[in-house]
This record gives sequence, structure tokens and C-alpha cells, in this order.
Amino acid sequence: MQKFVVGGAVRDKVLGLKPNDFDYLVVGATPKEMLAAGYKRVGKDFPVFLDDNGYEHALARKEIKTGPKHTDFVFDFGPHVTLEEDVERRDFTCNALVYDEKNDKIIDLVGGLNDIKHRILRHVNSAHFGEDPLRVLRMCRFAAQLDFTIAPETMALARQMVANNMLAHLTKERIWKEFEKALNTPHFNIFIDAMNACNALSAVLPDINTAALNFSYPETDISPVIKFALWTYSQSITDIDYICKKINVPNEYRPLALLLKNHAATAQIYPQLLPQQKVQFLTDICQLKSLPILEDFLCAADILSALGNTRAQCLKDFALISPIKASDIPNFDVLPKGPEISKALFDYRAKLLESNYPVKQ
Repeated sequence: MQKFVVGGAVRDKVLGLKPNDFDYLVVGATPKEMLAAGYKRVGKDFPVFLDDNGYEHALARKEIKTGPKHTDFVFDFGPHVTLEEDVERRDFTCNALVYDEKNDKIIDLVGGLNDIKHRILRHVNSAHFGEDPLRVLRMCRFAAQLDFTIAPETMALARQMVANNMLAHLTKERIWKEFEKALNTPHFNIFIDAMNACNALSAVLPDINTAALNFSYPETDISPVIKFALWTYSQSITDIDYICKKINVPNEYRPLALLLKNHAATAQIYPQLLPQQKVQFLTDICQLKSLPILEDFLCAADILSALGNTRAQCLKDFALISPIKASDIPNFDVLPKGPEISKALFDYRAKLLESNYPVKQ
């Protein structure tokens, strides 16, 4: 039995990054031997075992394609499967390095070290890569995650897979997972450029003008939700809703995208608005309740077109009028109850902005 570290942990070690997790490959063992050695089995489709530290140990395996979906594989595993055979089924050379902890040595069977040196994302095996449509999206995501250039032959293979309509076999949930991982990288623009380059974006969003659906904004330290809002800003409200449904975008992404589309232009002229219009604007953005939503909106609007001092003014106005409640209105006790209260509260907030006198304590 031989045990090796594989996958992203080895790649990150070479890149000088801190690995997020460690996965182990076990060669020359049976499930029975793993259990006898004290490992706990957790894998269903193929044997995966956990050690006492919670690290995954998978038996070396070969994959045999059985259908069009990226999950349509059967697995051949056991002590007869060699290290070379296991490495051959992996997606990219940078992810196919093997680290021998016992001898403190990296084993490179596919040229991964050289590709990492030149920051190139290259597939390991054309036949295996071409069997899994998910690898097209993973190619685009790893290019963004690692800031690597995609090898021409790998891009050509991905284009052919898209042309063969293989992405139609991916679920909405699996497509979104790759989008979300890309949104959490510093280089979401690379992901979108790669998706466009291999025609994958138009394949997963066939009813959208994907030529206009790019991400050309500065890659500042912004949240995935803000990136998504900026990415979809060029689209209509109808198309934003379509994108959210088509790739199963979680609910927390849609509101800011719609707010930005509906109100970014107004943010640019905020200083020229009348007090009543300012109150309405802040109400429309966050119901004068949620500072985080307002901050996200202003961050996105500022990236679209620099707001200058307007951003600070909006936050100052929010701080002034958001604490105001109906009971703060002068003569509240004698006001008619009902819609009149809401109107009086709105007018009182506008008056505060106009006169800028201190909020009632």
C-alpha cells in the first residue's frame, strides 16, 4: 500500500500558496485493507475513506463512461490500478501532480510542473477530458482561480465539446456552482472571457445576447453579489430574471442586480434630487432599514460610474433619517391613524434632509 497527496494541495504547494485541504490517493490497497487499518469508509460510488484527522483517502481508480451526463461513470478500483492510470483520468496537468510525503518528492507524470511554471492550464488526456462536460466550465473557472492561460489545444477541445451540445447534460445546480466559485475568485473577468471564448456562455444561456454579457470592471475587493450585479447590468430586467432562473442563481444575488439596473442612473444625480426624492430613493434601495444593502448598491454604482462625494452623502442621509420612527413626528398623538401616518413620516424625513437639523433624541 502506497499513499500520496494529490490534487489542489500539491498544485498550491508548488505555487507557494497555502493548501485549503488535503486529499490522499492510495495505491495497492483494497477496501478491506483500508478498514482493517482503521480508516472509516464514506464514499458511495467508489471507496473513499477518512483518517482520524478527517482527511479523505481514495483508492486509485479508472473511470468508464456510461452516458452523456458528467455523473455517468462507473469506476474500476482496487490494488491492480496503478498510479499512472489514476493520474491519466485527471482533468488538468496542474491538478495531476502527486506528492510523496514519505520521500518528500513531487511526482510529475504529465508535465504539470512546467505548465505551472508558465501558468498554463492544459488537459491531461483528450479522451478522458472529452467525456465530462463539466470540465469545460471547470477549465474556465480554474483559469480565473489560478490566473492561468488556457492551452490552445485545451480551448479547441472545449469548443468541440460545446459544439457537440455536451453542456446540455449539465444540471442548473452544477452550472451555478462553477459560476459561484468563479465569482469568489479575484478574476471573474477571466472566467467570463474563457466562457465566451469556448462558446460555453451562449450554450448555458441560449436566449441571452452573451456578447454584451461581459465583466469589464476593475477587479477590486468586492463581494460575489456585487460582481454578479455588475455582470448582469447590461441586461434588461427580463433577462436578469431569465439568467437567475436558467442557472439556478440563489435568492441573495437577484435583489442587488435588479436594484442596480433600476436605480444606478438615479444615484448619479442624487445631489440634485429634491428632499422628497432622496427619501424615496433611499426607501427604494433599502426601505431605510438595511445599511449593508445600501452600501453594496453604492459600491456597485460607484464602480459603474464614479459617484465621488455622492456615496458619502447617501450614507450620511441614511444615518440621519433611518432612525426616525412615527412617534418622533411632532404632534404624533393627534395625527389620524392609518395611511396618514406613513405620509407624515415620509414628509418629516424629507424635512429633516431639507433643514438638516438634529434627529430628535
